[in-house]
Amino acid sequence: MGLRIAVPSDDGQALCQHFGRAQGFTVVEVDGDLPQAAEYRRRAAANALLALGAAPVDPHDRLAALLGDCQVVVAGGMGAPMARALRQLGLEVVSSRQDSVLAAVQEYLQSAPTERRAPDCGTPHEHHEHHHGEAGCGCDCHGS
Repeated sequence: MGLRIAVPSDDGQALCQHFGRAQGFTVVEVDGDLPQAAEYRRRAAANALLALGAAPVDPHDRLAALLGDCQVVVAGGMGAPMARALRQLGLEVVSSRQDSVLAAVQEYLQSAPTERRAPDCGTPHEHHEHHHGEAGCGCDCHGS
């Protein structure tokens, strides 16, 4: 099994810019630096598991369970609690402003780890008197 990269999407093709509002996730399996296969996982599937009593009740845990076999999540933006939940599962969480799932995956594969950014957390950092990620910021975008 190769690297699995999950990208939020409403249609399996376009990157949805907010992780929590996506209708589903396109999971792209990568071998080396080439995408090999893609699978679209509807968010409703996690809700169906909940109805059967087979999925965790917390919405963040449900989404994390849906993506638990992935190693990377590439998203436009997401809240700090979701980013934290995914990182606690051992997933790398990075940001992309690409329009398509495939372009976001290619961007990830072609970037050096030091070039990758955490997704926007939604905290209005421009109103803070310090830089994003510093102590007291209140967000957890960078895992600190």
